[in-house]
Amino acid sequence: MPGSTRWYAATMSPEETPSLRFVILTSAALLVAYHLGALFAFGTLDDPRVALFLAGPVFLLVPLVAALGGADRPSRRAALRLGPVPLRANLLGTAAMIAWLPAILAVTAHLVPVSDSLEEFFADLLRIESGADLGIVVAGAAIAPAVSEEIFFRGFLQRGLEGHLGRWRGILLTAAVFGVVHGPSRAPAVTLFGVLLGWMASRSGSVWPSVTAHAAINVVAVAMINAAPNESLPETSHPPWAIVAAGAVAGGAFLFAFARSIGASVNLSDRSDPTPPPVAPP
Repeated sequence: MPGSTRWYAATMSPEETPSLRFVILTSAALLVAYHLGALFAFGTLDDPRVALFLAGPVFLLVPLVAALGGADRPSRRAALRLGPVPLRANLLGTAAMIAWLPAILAVTAHLVPVSDSLEEFFADLLRIESGADLGIVVAGAAIAPAVSEEIFFRGFLQRGLEGHLGRWRGILLTAAVFGVVHGPSRAPAVTLFGVLLGWMASRSGSVWPSVTAHAAINVVAVAMINAAPNESLPETSHPPWAIVAAGAVAGGAFLFAFARSIGASVNLSDRSDPTPPPVAPP
């Protein structure tokens, strides 16, 4: 709604974008609520891993849906990029992110080292000792954050920024915010992941490829933490450069296949300036 003084309109059609003011102020408020709510949950719940599971859905997604309450269901789905995509695209996007993991970690490990105290905290938090631990950690550290953060960052924030600032500005700004809120020691790696996740969401017009890829990366991180005898985090490891190079090549190939699986057609429900298709002459 360029030039509109309203934050959001109840009659907004799925092709329109919320005002830039609404996107920025709502995002800032939700991020503050998300982190304060997570701190509160960590301090009050007996098992802090349950806080990981509750923080995103309770303090990020529920307020976000409430903020969009003035719009009808198709408009909310469009504003959050909740449209379906082929299963093949989800699998290719996930494979690409996993393949890129060694390269991103190898590069960022030389930029900002992770503090020992942070390593110990996450190693203790995500250590799996029983079947119950497995369910809590996978749900709380892998699935819930992936769903909540991707719908918020790639669905709401990036989609809103793209509608006003353009595709790549929206992707890069969202990735930068995504990196910053994960802390200075993880910002470089998370920002790079955010660019790839953002491109997949923008290319497909849906958050589901980035949700599945994000969740897969979290599962890999949990597995690496539990496999490491010294309880080190994945970011501290230095994979051989042959693996890094092979992963980068494979990741690029998977991303190319992902783009082809989406096809060249544009999802009109995700455009801020839709152009009606031409009408064939009689």
